[in-house]
Amino acid sequence: FKDANFSIGTLVQVVMMGVLLASLAILPQFLQGLMGYDAYLSGLAMMPRGIGALLTVFFIGTIGSKMNPKLLVVVGLLAMGLSGYLLCELNLQIAMINIALPNFTMGVGMSLCMIPIINLSTMTLKNEQMTNASGVMNLLKNLGGAIGTSIVTTLISRKAQAHQSFLVDNLAMTNNNFLERLQMYQGMFQGFVDNISANYMAQSVLYKQMLLQSNMGAFRDTFEMCAIACLV
Repeated sequence: FKDANFSIGTLVQVVMMGVLLASLAILPQFLQGLMGYDAYLSGLAMMPRGIGALLTVFFIGTIGSKMNPKLLVVVGLLAMGLSGYLLCELNLQIAMINIALPNFTMGVGMSLCMIPIINLSTMTLKNEQMTNASGVMNLLKNLGGAIGTSIVTTLISRKAQAHQSFLVDNLAMTNNNFLERLQMYQGMFQGFVDNISANYMAQSVLYKQMLLQSNMGAFRDTFEMCAIACLV
């Protein structure tokens, strides 16, 4: 770690792995928990990440020998940051392409920066240091992935509570939009149950919608932090 090149390069890889595994862990939760996707559709939406990484690997060796590897790392991290930004724009009315495109961009960025930065991190080390350096680097990358996953899981839980505390203020009888929507749902349910039960069911529907929006906001905040980490 006295070699600054190795230390900085390893730190960047730790952040990269944290972002990659964190997004890989929470995206299926978002798709299955909020969007109602089953495991098969969730897998289809995630698949473009692997496709993007695979396609990029085919020509990274060719362009890597002709371009400054530092530039490739910068472009790759920018692509990962762009992916996080695209995920920040999600809402509960999206199509699968809105998930597939950021995943594809993430896969491309991952391949563009992962291979060059490994070479850059070790190029100033002595041959006898390579074995230890490789072991330490892989250990820290695995730790970075685990830490990143833990952080985003905690963030989603806390951010959801924060969004809920703000949004619940809108579920009040002084809010005309709330009253209008409540009356609409109540009218829909009155054809099946009595007036009191219809009112209760309408309020329940609106409360569940508020919880969905709270969780949606938490996921967007978390994706934003992943994007910022890549840019930094």
